[in-house]
Formats: sequence, C-alpha cells, structure tokens
Amino acid sequence: MISGLIVCTILPFVKLKLSQSHALQQTVFQFEELLLPEKLKGPEARYVLPEDEWVERANPEAAVSQHTTGVSIGRPVSPVTALTVIYWLGVGIMLLRLGASFISLYRLLGKSRRIEKEGYKLIVSSGSIVPFSFFRYIVLSEKDYLENPDEIVLHEKMHIHQKHNIDVFFSELFLAVHWFNPMVWLLCRDLREIHEYEADNAVIEAGIEAQKYHLKISFKIPNSS
Repeated sequence: MISGLIVCTILPFVKLKLSQSHALQQTVFQFEELLLPEKLKGPEARYVLPEDEWVERANPEAAVSQHTTGVSIGRPVSPVTALTVIYWLGVGIMLLRLGASFISLYRLLGKSRRIEKEGYKLIVSSGSIVPFSFFRYIVLSEKDYLENPDEIVLHEKMHIHQKHNIDVFFSELFLAVHWFNPMVWLLCRDLREIHEYEADNAVIEAGIEAQKYHLKISFKIPNSS
C-alpha cells in the first residue's frame, strides 16, 4: 500500500509520448483547452491581443473613459489559479492537523507517569484514552494498566517491533499531499486495519489464548498504531 501511495505521487509528473492520438489523450487535451482557453497551442495559433487593445477596438469611447479616470478592470481569476490556491490551502490545513497531533502527544507524554521498560517506555495516563504506541512509547490509561496490561502492552509491542508507526507517519504525509483524493483516505484506513490484524495475529502466535484476547482487546483498541 505504501508503494501504491508513492506511485500515486510520482505518476502525475511522468510524461508519456504516444505515437498515435488516443481517446484518453484527446480528453485530457480538451480539458486543458477548457481550463486554459488563452493558452497558445502552437505557432499557428492566432495572436492574442492584450485586454486593453480588445477594449479599445471593441469600444473606443469606453477605452478613452477608462484611461481618463485611471480605473483599470481587473482580470478574472483563472480556474487553474483558483484550484491551485484551494489545493495549497488543503495541504496547509492537513499539515496543521498533523502538527496539532504531535503537540497533543507531547503534552500527554509530559504530564503522564513514565515507566522505563526494556526496549520501550510505558506511559500511564490518568485520563480515559485508547491505548496506542508511538515509536518507543506505549501509552495506556491507568485503568487499563491495572486491569489487563499484559495483553495491551504485548499488542503495542508488536506494533513497535513491526515498525508500523513509520508506515502511519508516511501515510499521513501522503494524505496531506493527496487530501482531495478519496482513494488515498481509503488506503490509509486499510493500512491501519492491516496493522491491527498483524499485531493481533502476532499476539496470538505468542501464546495468548485467542478467545480471552478477543474479549479483552478487540473492542478496546480500534486504531492503536
């Protein structure tokens, strides 16, 4: 899935040279003409007069009035410019969302109890939170730590061992770039579900009874990576 996200990012920059004109190529060309009607398509294209000259030829009196008053008519914003602005606004919002998540995590780590373990750090929060892992940190609530820490910690250790957080971090970056694409949102969701399946399967293979583990964990950790 990560490879698919990378391909989705690279493909728009790949230029394909076709010996013959195909239906898809014609469709893209027509769409380009719709968005950029003023673009010159070749040396045979007619000369496009500046806007001021068109005004003077079409209505000389209006042109004289315009020059006299010093008021200029602004050009309308092209669809490409509008779409570009909207796209970068979306990217900015997604990056702010990601930054806010890191700030919230930093605050949570700072005010919670920290227990040093071999290979990871256990963070016990007094609040009601869903257990999750972040690289070498495993975060869970005080209630989960007192009731059934073994299964939860083992589950999160599997996420750490399989480096799922790296996948999640890269998927969030791809999501910021492709925020407008619903398929990328679905791929990121499916990636998290695969992470959960891999972690659950590793816990069961480690010797935890499947039925006992299912009753304690399945409804407590919907998205822990």
